[in-house]
Amino acid sequence: FPRIPFPEKREHFEELANWGNKLINTHLLRETFTKHKNLIQGKANTTVETPKHCSKENKLFINKNLFFTHVTTEIWQFQIGGYKVLEKYLKERRGRTLSLEEIQTLERIIRAIDFSLAITKKIDELWEIAFPNLAK
Repeated sequence: FPRIPFPEKREHFEELANWGNKLINTHLLRETFTKHKNLIQGKANTTVETPKHCSKENKLFINKNLFFTHVTTEIWQFQIGGYKVLEKYLKERRGRTLSLEEIQTLERIIRAIDFSLAITKKIDELWEIAFPNLAK
């Protein structure tokens, strides 16, 4: 049976639970926190061709004229279940013209991944404080 550790201090438990709840809500796209407002830029053609990430400029191109900004390599490489999230989303829509709702969803996914990466770092730091004997 799996063992679930509990921190000795209540404040550590509450803080970990709070950040864990934020992570759950972020993955469910219920809320995302970001410092970037509009991610999409370029000309109005929203047809997905071959998605390409430009790590130098932190841009994700869906075609040669339209791209999303603030997509770091870490965001582009983010995987769940063995799949790169953004790549899978776009590959499934290759050759299609994205609706406004799909573009907004893609922006929410980018923001969610960005925030998830920051949250996981924070949770790891808190874990080491709450469980010094179990830390990596």
